[in-house]
Amino acid sequence: MISSALFLAMLFILASCCPQTVTSRPLINFTDLESLLAFKSHVSDPHGVLDANWTTNTSFCMWLGISCSRRRQRVTAISLRGLSLHGTISPHVANLSFLSQLDLGDNTLTGSIPRSLGRLPRLTDLVLEENSLSGAVPSTIFNMSSLVNVQQSLWYSPFEQY
Repeated sequence: MISSALFLAMLFILASCCPQTVTSRPLINFTDLESLLAFKSHVSDPHGVLDANWTTNTSFCMWLGISCSRRRQRVTAISLRGLSLHGTISPHVANLSFLSQLDLGDNTLTGSIPRSLGRLPRLTDLVLEENSLSGAVPSTIFNMSSLVNVQQSLWYSPFEQY
């Protein structure tokens, strides 16, 4: 018979090398989860799409408009175009460090573009057209070496002055 100390040691080794085997819950990146929930708290959703779909009962990688990397289950894209969202863009979106595409076009978002978006190292596509954003475009946005696609309407906005 296996002693309890040996059994616990084997269980610890199994848990550290194969966490999915020991638990039935997938590993969750709490930074990404909290950032998405902060985004949701900054917008109202008149059609209830986010309220019905963005729940903590399911992995955020399964949420409408969210794409994740396969290996690490990190948010790589947010595509919420045309959902009639009202509110502001949460600066917490900048905590999604694997985000490469952000498409919030064709909504009714207001306020300014958060300066923190300029801290997204992998952001290649930024689509904010057809909203009611105001204020200057943060200069940090245009200092991003990875950014290759910015919708045309940003170019007509004033730039931040220092």
